[in-house]
Amino acid sequence: MFKVVCVLFLLHTMVFSMPSLKRILILHSYSQAYSWTNKVQKGINSVFNTDKYEVHIEYMDTKRYHSADNFQNLIPLYKDKYKDTKFDVIIAIDNNAFSFLKFYREEIFKDVPMVFCGVNSLQNSDIYGCDNAAGVSEEPNLLKNFELIKKLHPENRDVYIIVDVTNTGNIINKEIKRALDIMPKDTVRYHILRGYSIEEIEKSLKGKEGVILLTVFLNDSYGDTYEYYELVKRLNSTIKLPLYGLWDINFGNGLIGGYLTSGYYQGEEAANIAKRVIYGEDINTIKTLYKSPNKYMFDYKQMKKHNILVENLPEDYFLINYKKTFYEEYKKEIYGVLGIVILLSVIIIFLLINIQKRKKAEKKLRESEKNLELKVENRTVELKSTIDNLEKAQEQLVYSEKMSALGGLVAGVSHEINTPIGLGLTGITHFLDITKNINNNYKNENISQEEFEKYLEDSQSLAEVIFSNLHKSAELVKSFKQISVDQTSEAKRTFNLKTYTKEILVSLTHVIKNRKIVFNLECEDVYVDSYPGAYSQIITNLFMNVINHAFKREDSGEVLLNAKKEENKILIEIKDNGRGISEENMDKIFNPFFTTNREFGGSGLGLNVIYNIVKRKFNGAIACKSILGKGTQFNIELII
Repeated sequence: MFKVVCVLFLLHTMVFSMPSLKRILILHSYSQAYSWTNKVQKGINSVFNTDKYEVHIEYMDTKRYHSADNFQNLIPLYKDKYKDTKFDVIIAIDNNAFSFLKFYREEIFKDVPMVFCGVNSLQNSDIYGCDNAAGVSEEPNLLKNFELIKKLHPENRDVYIIVDVTNTGNIINKEIKRALDIMPKDTVRYHILRGYSIEEIEKSLKGKEGVILLTVFLNDSYGDTYEYYELVKRLNSTIKLPLYGLWDINFGNGLIGGYLTSGYYQGEEAANIAKRVIYGEDINTIKTLYKSPNKYMFDYKQMKKHNILVENLPEDYFLINYKKTFYEEYKKEIYGVLGIVILLSVIIIFLLINIQKRKKAEKKLRESEKNLELKVENRTVELKSTIDNLEKAQEQLVYSEKMSALGGLVAGVSHEINTPIGLGLTGITHFLDITKNINNNYKNENISQEEFEKYLEDSQSLAEVIFSNLHKSAELVKSFKQISVDQTSEAKRTFNLKTYTKEILVSLTHVIKNRKIVFNLECEDVYVDSYPGAYSQIITNLFMNVINHAFKREDSGEVLLNAKKEENKILIEIKDNGRGISEENMDKIFNPFFTTNREFGGSGLGLNVIYNIVKRKFNGAIACKSILGKGTQFNIELII
């Protein structure tokens, strides 16, 4: 018996600890087939898009069945259907659903908060006495649309306003009259076509000049129901007058545009308010949004059809189907590209000459190295003592390590520069080919506008590719040229500490570009008079030591390099959060030939080279501290 009680208690706890679904009822005034309804629903779905919500949707379909009997028939239907369902909130879409719930909500859904949207020209009086309700007004701005039509059609003398006699149409008709009272009384005549059938509208406008403003047309004078796009397409095909609207439900299907309201944003805003209510906010403290979020929207295809210029549009507009000709869009850029191509051609020639000079210099360098090796061998023979032989050998090994680092720099930069140079040469070759083709077509008078626009488009793309790759090559060459010269020279000169350190790191990009290591540089922007070659050797060897010893190939981590000037000193700090150094190895790290990475090619001379440069070249000091598993920090002091 005790076990049964425990099981029942556990089940009870599990049931009551499960999060309950939030239940939402969405009541649409119109049918699911109506474009506006779908746009509003999409906006709601963008907010309630998870399985945490149980959403019920009802379509009153009052566009086709608009009568008091229909409203009365829905009361018992919803009562019976949802008698056992407790909703957290109800969202009413458009005027009919809002009016229905305003009068019958307490009878059908007692004490359930109501959020609404799409209610035309909402006033304080509309929600007076309506407790537990808040929402969004749908207010098409007729005045702005009248002003827009007048601006875009200054010679027009007649505006034909189409509106039906539905509940929404009645509200819009009042707004039309209010807006016309504000408009200046000039030569423009405004004609309200209200309660007409499509045939009557076509007959009234046949052969006339003017502009059409389509407001609400859900039912015609015969009671027939129309989708919004049906009327737009028919008016475009039979009357062919400029056509503006108030809603975006058929934007892109024949309207020039206008200052339009959006069903999607109406639904999204209402859903956001409903979400706040669901999660505990008191609906009576939420302010109703009386200002509808409208926006100027235009279809360039329709504008072009009626000779409307883009530059005449108001500010902050949304434009579809617009594409300038290539020459219109890139007139300045075309001339710029031609100039860039000429400049890039000169740069390419300069680089080719520079490459040839470099090859000659490398050849001389190799010959010099051979002569130097011969002299070293001759002098080695003359050495008298074992101690002298060992010292000479050590110096030669240190020098080899230094040249190895420079060789790695050359190899890395060569690899980095091959790709952009190759892409640049490929691009300019292709550019010459298409230029030759277009020139032949031009001479043979066999060139079309489409071919010329394609040539201009390809030229711009090629110019951007060539410029990008040659710019990258130039930056690499610039950094490598100065650093390689400094590392093979012992000359003293003035250099910018921050700029030169960045150039050293750029030359080492190939080392870390495929590693998960974040490198941070905090360097003082000052000039120093010192030995840039020795300085670059210190930074390079420190950097390579961190990359090769602090992190494994697959490791991620951070490295900080800080360099600054204090009086007659350069202070360098480099620290990482890598593997660290054991206590037993700390006293050996600056010894020649000591390495923990010999199986991966470590020579054990990297830190020894740094130590000798710091001590002998700068008469400075170097110190290291490390915690195994947490990282290492080097502090260097150079006397200048």
